Amino acid sequence: MSVARLPDEQLVRLALEAIGDSAPERLLPLLHPDVEILTQRGRHVGVDAAMAWASKGYDHLQRRFELDRITGLGDGLFGIGRVEYVWTETREVGDSSPAFLAIRRTDGLLSHLSLHDDRESAAAELDG
Repeated sequence: MSVARLPDEQLVRLALEAIGDSAPERLLPLLHPDVEILTQRGRHVGVDAAMAWASKGYDHLQRRFELDRITGLGDGLFGIGRVEYVWTETREVGDSSPAFLAIRRTDGLLSHLSLHDDRESAAAELDG
């Protein structure tokens, strides 16, 4: 199945898994050329910037995104889940925080992903 035909939830889950695994080779075919990723620490525009952000890893921790639910909202997709930091050596979760995602697709590919700490700001981004 072509990436452009993947169901919304499958596309988002594959992208989040690739980011969590620091696997840019799996993320690249999912990204629209004009992709934009917004995090607490910055804005990453374009495939090269998105890939550089997604490739960042830690020696002692793995960043993992767990998606609990995804629904359509406004002109995009609204995801609810959490960001977990897992100790590499023991595989134990060292920290877990709620995450709310605002997501958009263009031409079937991931064109926008923003991570929020609260439901309201993610929902407002898609409703606006």
